[in-house]
Amino acid sequence: MSSDVFFLGSGFSKAIDNNYPVLSELSREIHDNLNTEKESVGMHYRNEIPDKYKDNIETLLTFLSSKLPYKTAVQNLADEALYMDIANQISVYFENKDVNFDNNDSIYKLGKYIAKNDITSITLNYDTILEKVIINYLSRHAGNSGQVVQMNNHYEKFYNIPITNLRNRAGDSHFITDMSGKGPHFLKILKLHGSINWLYTGNSFNEPIYCKDFTYDDKDYEYLRAGLNTMIVPPVLDKSRAYNHIILESLWKQAFDKLKNAENIYIYGFSFPPTDLSVRYLFQSALSNNHKNPKIYVINTAEAKNSIEKIYKEIFNIRNLYFDYCCDNSLEKFVQDVIEPKLEVANV
Repeated sequence: MSSDVFFLGSGFSKAIDNNYPVLSELSREIHDNLNTEKESVGMHYRNEIPDKYKDNIETLLTFLSSKLPYKTAVQNLADEALYMDIANQISVYFENKDVNFDNNDSIYKLGKYIAKNDITSITLNYDTILEKVIINYLSRHAGNSGQVVQMNNHYEKFYNIPITNLRNRAGDSHFITDMSGKGPHFLKILKLHGSINWLYTGNSFNEPIYCKDFTYDDKDYEYLRAGLNTMIVPPVLDKSRAYNHIILESLWKQAFDKLKNAENIYIYGFSFPPTDLSVRYLFQSALSNNHKNPKIYVINTAEAKNSIEKIYKEIFNIRNLYFDYCCDNSLEKFVQDVIEPKLEVANV
């Protein structure tokens, strides 16, 4: 297993597919939906939430998740219901986003490098873009070699922790494809903020997390997911309640260990916003225990470079920071300069 680590923020999804939203676009989508919502959560949003919190989904979710001293028990319950409703809306929003790689060679090579080298990827994204990048490589590779590979969208294979397919909730385990190792190898993805395809009740520290495979008809899906909510942790300042789950704790501990032992860290599309102190502490703590003096490659847009360079230098306080791939066409340049030489050396 490679000691390289990918750390992915929302800029990664945008680089892979430009149709994926930036924060302002997602905030506007949720705002428009809630303004027309006829249920009680819509009324609560329109009548009781301060307007200044509605322009930024992160600010709004921070407010909703905070049990402030002046809030009554009823207000806290209403805020919690609105929080869960928004999380489910985010899930539906991303699920309905089509992804078209258009046989993009850079995306294919990135998926190939990650899959072939069994590289752990740590992501803050709720979407399943990374899973699709790897499946895109596996599918094209299988087709080129004349093999037939059935992926079946069983993404739970990527997570390598006790997450089971939603169909198992009804005891219908025969839907799970072969996990014996005879099929394609699925590497590890650590999703620190949960995922749009993870479901749980939110009531227990060690309750099951179910993974949906996007192949249900509406009737089956509504039956199977009864009582469950989307498990995503938005980048809010206070995550103590949101992280109160044994699997999320395990994911963060695994991420710490991977960063502590990494030789190369590729941070793609992440700016260390002030609402995500947990990630700052994760990096600073892990790297203070890393004796390999890892190289950290920052991959982002040219526009972002000026605003993030100072932040990165303050957080890491080390020399091995490389900003060469904060540029236009960053994905293509990064793959050409870093990934392709590694693939050539490995002869894969």
